[in-house]
Amino acid sequence: MSTSKKTIETLSKALALVPEVTFLPTMGEYSVYSRGRLFAMVCDDELFIKISPETLCLFRDVEMRAFPGSINTCKADAEWLVDPEKLGEVALYTLASHPPPRRPGAAPGGGSRPAAENGWLKVFAACAVFTALYFILPYGVLSAIGIHKGSRVKDFAVTGLHGEKMRLSECSGKPVFLYVWETNSQRAIDNLPMLEALYDSYKDKQVCFLPVTVTADFNCAVRTFAAAKSLEYPVYNGAGLLPAQFLPRQSPMLYLIDQKGYLRDSYSPSGNDLGKISSELGDLLGAVPPGPAGR
Repeated sequence: MSTSKKTIETLSKALALVPEVTFLPTMGEYSVYSRGRLFAMVCDDELFIKISPETLCLFRDVEMRAFPGSINTCKADAEWLVDPEKLGEVALYTLASHPPPRRPGAAPGGGSRPAAENGWLKVFAACAVFTALYFILPYGVLSAIGIHKGSRVKDFAVTGLHGEKMRLSECSGKPVFLYVWETNSQRAIDNLPMLEALYDSYKDKQVCFLPVTVTADFNCAVRTFAAAKSLEYPVYNGAGLLPAQFLPRQSPMLYLIDQKGYLRDSYSPSGNDLGKISSELGDLLGAVPPGPAGR
């Protein structure tokens, strides 16, 4: 199956923020260039972006699928294809991490440079500065200018111990503390004092506190566990309801989501991470306008 013209038209719109994009056809597939520099390929209506050690962090929350016959590409996340800002951000980082090659026979230094080469250097320098600022500037500053770290999260609905319904989208405008766990996880059990401390600290602030269990037997096992441990914070049933991006690689998993719905960080926390989590929540709260307390 080859790539359709409709796909190329869609990708052209999705890559609107990338300068001077061209698609070079090759036997039904396409190589994608920005100002003459290859940064992606299209195969069977799917976009694959070049990766490098410097850009691997951008792909940690997406499924790693390489371009056929290649090991240094990653399939573009479906969310990026409808978000020119995100796709443009990834493409610019990719271009910044792959500097243009030196002209054959050119000296390492000295001498005059053609105007075109100077133009390339300026573009690369701008991309490099942009990349550096992405990792150096505080999260609140980046968010204020419309740059969000991580991928956009998908909505889902869960039910609490008392039948209360909750959708992730109801947390819009607030940071989300999404904690996915199982009752048979010793690590999750060891984390109970930390969860209680965090809930006490943030229950009256603009944070959506969302502990979701994926234990299959919610009505019996989870209710019994919550009663035996005298859990004061809400517990929601997420078994079979969570999107794939939230299915835990291990239990428990913590997902910190900013007020605009972008995944900020994800890892398996331990009881020693109270200070780290508090600091990250403080950063997220710093980017939220004052308002009424959240859940």
